[in-house]
Amino acid sequence: VLARQDAAPSGSLQLGGESEPAGTWLPFRASGGAETQVFDMIFSRLIRFDADYNLIPDLAESFEINDDASEFTFNLRQNVTWHDGEPFTARDVIFTYRTAMLEEVGASQYNKLRQIEGAEAFRAGEADDVSGLQMIDDYTVKIVLSAPNIAFLVGAAHNNSLVWILPEHILGEADPATLDQHEFAQNPTVGTGPFRFVEYVPDQYVQTDANTDYFLGAPKLAQVFIVMSAPATQLASLESGQLHIMQAITAADAERLANSEVVNIVPTPGVGIFQTAIMNERITDKRIRQAFMYGVDRSALMDVVLKGQGRLVNQSVIGPDWAQYDDLNEYPYDPDMAKQLLADAGWDSSQKLELIWEQGFQAIELAAPVFQQQ
Repeated sequence: VLARQDAAPSGSLQLGGESEPAGTWLPFRASGGAETQVFDMIFSRLIRFDADYNLIPDLAESFEINDDASEFTFNLRQNVTWHDGEPFTARDVIFTYRTAMLEEVGASQYNKLRQIEGAEAFRAGEADDVSGLQMIDDYTVKIVLSAPNIAFLVGAAHNNSLVWILPEHILGEADPATLDQHEFAQNPTVGTGPFRFVEYVPDQYVQTDANTDYFLGAPKLAQVFIVMSAPATQLASLESGQLHIMQAITAADAERLANSEVVNIVPTPGVGIFQTAIMNERITDKRIRQAFMYGVDRSALMDVVLKGQGRLVNQSVIGPDWAQYDDLNEYPYDPDMAKQLLADAGWDSSQKLELIWEQGFQAIELAAPVFQQQ
């Protein structure tokens, strides 16, 4: 929806929200869903992914990686302004990354950022600065890692080294421990993205308006509304024409609507992984976790929920064969093995475990009861 043009932005898009936001608009704690949708519209990153998962410029017009992938240099655009007219500079980048490393901020991205040289000492209060965060000049930033890692720039939207950059001139004096209570976290009207945050009405919508000063050119659309409703309601609105785009639908609905004259189904590749987080303090015995793996018929679950539109994986590395482990246990469906492992671990069958998931992700909502039953 972006293009350099003479005509003013026009029209409105009704976009289905992936999940109800938490209501605090702080990118450091984004959990995915609608929050990520909004942040990608109102903020920018140093670089970003295109539709084919290639890294392309965003706030940085170019970047270089040294030979052993331990140093990443970003050359920033010099024509970017924040939504309030203030200029964007390297100071905003350094501020954002430093803040994300503070323990009291609780940034989900820290697991990636801890690889930066000096990050752990800074987080522990043993250093006043981060040696691996270097501001070369007002429009050049260098990030130095403590060890080489060619995958440093790759990660999920809410757990990525490519943090959404925040305005130092607004948040620079804020108390990091109470950032989520700051006025900006409730009303993030100053970003650098193609759209400006207007309002959030809980259980209804998030409204954004076009940023006509966007550094890549004004959007074609004047407004985008991210509509908050249950997937079934969104689908009904999509079929009636009230909703223009729904980010994802179930495989069963895709089959049903394949020949619809109203809805256009666009299959796209994805890198999402459905997995159950069973490695926690309540399940410390590895044999019990292995029993869960053997006790779930993942192939059947995929056929039922995804209608075969997916594949079984045994690791979270998505990429070429050379980047993946080839000697992992594939955990074929084996109920007898699962029962034996539980017996060996002395599992108390009267013990109850809660299966918790975030509403709005239809495939997970369909898979959860199957997982529970098995």
